[in-house]
Amino acid sequence: MSVTFKRSATIAVLITGVALCLAALACGKAEKLPFDYAGFVMLILLLPAVLMLYRLDSRVRRLSRDNMEQRELLAQTEEMLRRSEKLAVIGQLAAGVAHEIRNPLTTLRGFVQLQRTRKESSPEQLEIMLAELDRINFIVSEFLILSKPQNIKFQLHDSGAIVRDVVNLLEPQANMSGIALVARIDERLPKIKCECNQLKQVLINLVKNAVESMTEGGSVTIRADRASADCIRIRIVDQGCGMAEDQLKRLGEPFFTNKPGGTGLGLMICQQIIASHKGELRFNSEPGKGTSVEIVLPVSF
Repeated sequence: MSVTFKRSATIAVLITGVALCLAALACGKAEKLPFDYAGFVMLILLLPAVLMLYRLDSRVRRLSRDNMEQRELLAQTEEMLRRSEKLAVIGQLAAGVAHEIRNPLTTLRGFVQLQRTRKESSPEQLEIMLAELDRINFIVSEFLILSKPQNIKFQLHDSGAIVRDVVNLLEPQANMSGIALVARIDERLPKIKCECNQLKQVLINLVKNAVESMTEGGSVTIRADRASADCIRIRIVDQGCGMAEDQLKRLGEPFFTNKPGGTGLGLMICQQIIASHKGELRFNSEPGKGTSVEIVLPVSF
């Protein structure tokens, strides 16, 4: 509310008060006069107050219309920003796809031209060509997962059992690399509303990333407990090479990865899955000190 509006309202109230006081004083002389002197005085003195209140009402209506127009303009601006962000993401993905698919296609074209010139092919070249074709197929498959609308059925599942299943699945592979998986799961964890297979997919991806970041052995700790009365928390902590601040900021970008042969699309899918569960995915890392990944999920939503 503006200062001018407050001042006008105060003046109107004061005028009304003065009018009422003068009218009360006039009541004592009203019986000696041939007409309603008190009512006449009150009418005269209240007239400016009535006019001022009318002006105030008009101003309030105008302010209300202005606020409505501003809200509509703000909604239009937000919609334009959302569309701009979508276009920016589409452009970023298109550039990444073109780059990632062009590389193996260039290799394939080179080998085919070489074989046509020599009129022969070696087993090594065929293996490379098959590997490059598999890479193209993998990239396309990842994008299909990202783009395909899925009919997700959320049901209550034992969150502790989900974490244990992932640990049991990946433990043999981790042990072969000299890495121990250490599980710290709170037995009192509640059931949560989720899509079980999707959550397992997220945990498998994150635990595999942790294992692959540790080239000299060590341990990966998977801890699951309550973050609050309404949320659970799953934390994956490795002893790997860690990441710098600028790398952390780029996590989730398509085709940004620290792994040889990686695409970065796996983490994008993880973020999409956690977002669909109304949860949060957080990263904390320092070079040479490992990485900590934290998932916070609501028990129900």
